[in-house]
Amino acid sequence: MIVPVIVTYNSPDDFYERAACLLGRYPDLVVVDNASSRREDLYRLRREFPGLRLIENSENLGIAAALNQGCRAALELGADWILTLDQDSEVSEGMVETMLASYEALPEDVRRRCVSLFPSYEDRNILNGKKLVSRTGDTSSVPVTVEITSGNLLRRDVFEKVGWFDESLFIDYVDHDFCLRINLAGYELRQCSGAVLMHQLGDYRKTSFLGFGFYSSNCAPIRCYYRTRNRLEICRRYADRFPLFVKHDRKTFFISTLKILLGEKQRFLKLKMIVRGIRDYYLRRSGKPA
Repeated sequence: MIVPVIVTYNSPDDFYERAACLLGRYPDLVVVDNASSRREDLYRLRREFPGLRLIENSENLGIAAALNQGCRAALELGADWILTLDQDSEVSEGMVETMLASYEALPEDVRRRCVSLFPSYEDRNILNGKKLVSRTGDTSSVPVTVEITSGNLLRRDVFEKVGWFDESLFIDYVDHDFCLRINLAGYELRQCSGAVLMHQLGDYRKTSFLGFGFYSSNCAPIRCYYRTRNRLEICRRYADRFPLFVKHDRKTFFISTLKILLGEKQRFLKLKMIVRGIRDYYLRRSGKPA
């Protein structure tokens, strides 16, 4: 039994259509809302689909706490696999079936170790409305060290093996921490080549500086805070066991900060939040900032 779990926070206008499509494929769906300012689409879904379990938080508890709430509810419903999704992601036709076929195609010893499956990702901004279908005949997969939360198909016993999502991180690097813990516990994550998820990978826009063009993520200033504080924490936790990941992430930090300074709006506010994130990391502050 597969139960999708979606965390919402002021969901996009097309959320109803995508959630209704999921409910047409799966008898149960868990939605955890982190205190959205409007919930009309969620209430409409609850009225029209008895299989929807809606968890309404009175305040924004962060992505990690909401994922834990949703996964616990899915397990209570009897899920064998839990599919975690972002509110702006769209599951292509045949995606989950292709992932499960990839899992079954693994050698028995690898299948025992594999507790987490991921699709391949296509950026919705680049697709510009084009619909994709997963390649159901392609059951190939490759091991990965980390991937994002959206589209992650989790075996129900993964939480017994590695624990829950770390709520002290609140948002950002929650998925990295979870994936690295899976690796440390001796289990495996695999990305399925034929499965496709349409996902919005940030608000990437092309800009230029002195004639040089580049793409930048244009995240909100508060996300600069969380990404900075949490990436430093994750690097501290895993520097000894995953040195290549830490080296790559430090390089990404430098490049993304440079792009903010050269081409993004609110650059000084974002720089201020980066500095605040560094400060709070060294002060050992976690969770939601005061």
